[in-house]
Amino acid sequence: MYMKKILFPLALIALVTACQPKPEPDPVLTENGYEYIDLGLSVKWATMNVGAAAPEDFGYYVAWGETKNRETDTYDWAHYAFANGSGETLTKYCSNPDMGNNGFTDNKVRLDKEDDLAAVAWGGKWRMPTQEEMQELIDRCTWTFTTLGANKGYQVVGPSGKSIFLPAGGEPQGSIYFGKNKYGHYWTSTNCGANSSYSWALYMAPDAYTMPGGNFRCSGFSVRPVL
Repeated sequence: MYMKKILFPLALIALVTACQPKPEPDPVLTENGYEYIDLGLSVKWATMNVGAAAPEDFGYYVAWGETKNRETDTYDWAHYAFANGSGETLTKYCSNPDMGNNGFTDNKVRLDKEDDLAAVAWGGKWRMPTQEEMQELIDRCTWTFTTLGANKGYQVVGPSGKSIFLPAGGEPQGSIYFGKNKYGHYWTSTNCGANSSYSWALYMAPDAYTMPGGNFRCSGFSVRPVL
């Protein structure tokens, strides 16, 4: 009798617990077929890079303003779409005549839609983040270097408590990528203006996540869309 008095309340508790409704999972948010997360910031961030099949995949590598993946090609001025062989012969997105081809300027400091990889590849409302939006991601989120699947990168937790993962895709040197799973770069859509051969990008390392300054536009970096 003593054992029955103990077991009965426990069984009743288990039955009541089992009958309680389980919390509903968060709905999957999508735009034009691609998932995004509301981190509690001014824009929503995609869950993966352009060209990736999963959040931990590196995806495409592109020069700033180019819209085709060419990871195995050489990333230098000779192969860049908007220059005639050097950073002083720019043919688009130039605010400094000394950096424009034959003194060319158009004073554009943000990518047109047709040169925005996120807009071209994903359509809908997708686009590349601006310098200010990338800085907001740095300033208002908690960053932890970790592993997801087969790759390392940063888990970025926003004010909403939700997170995205930014894989560290490495650094280009000519036609070679080194430091995959250690270093990473992500383009913004913002040019550096007077230093027109440079555009703003996020830099990541195991102990750093920052935008220390502009990067040569001919470099091949990753793209994480926003909307």
